[in-house]
Amino acid sequence: RFRVVTELGEPVLLVSAVFRLAAATDSNAISINLPSSRDGRFVARSVPNDPIRLLVSFAGNRIAGAPNWLVPCEVEVPPDFEEELAVVLQLGGLVELQVTSPAGGPLPAHCKWLGEGSRLMPTRWMEEGPPIIDYDGWIGPHGRATYVNPLAPGLHKLEVSCDGYAARQVEFDVRGGETTVVQVTLPVN
Repeated sequence: RFRVVTELGEPVLLVSAVFRLAAATDSNAISINLPSSRDGRFVARSVPNDPIRLLVSFAGNRIAGAPNWLVPCEVEVPPDFEEELAVVLQLGGLVELQVTSPAGGPLPAHCKWLGEGSRLMPTRWMEEGPPIIDYDGWIGPHGRATYVNPLAPGLHKLEVSCDGYAARQVEFDVRGGETTVVQVTLPVN
């Protein structure tokens, strides 16, 4: 049993949960979309009685202009845990990336998250113009895209690269409830 709330204690009524054995790889994960709840309380049945990791994320609809600001949370659950587990989803921020050449023209670029927690962050960017979601970290010909998932507040690091240009690592600060604009100019290689 677990209860999902925001930092302000408000119940989160629609969640997606992924369970994996604490020592297992991502290929052994069990993903569950749970029915909505009136009070943020959920019960997952048929979960092994072993140490597990639980990844909980908001599963509501994403609506253009109304971003999902809640950051997914991963917690360890010990075996034989009998109490109700409290999972707090933090208010995160979004990142808009703008990649240009030294002359100021837009560049199609490849992005890779660096640092702690990067394995949990799929590289999903939504491009400007016709909405295209790329799951491989590519920013299209407009050289501008917004990261689809909210990031936890704090420092984050990206590596940005493009053929014919030197790669750059950029570090930036994300604030909850805000969109951080990161401008990167790649020098000619």
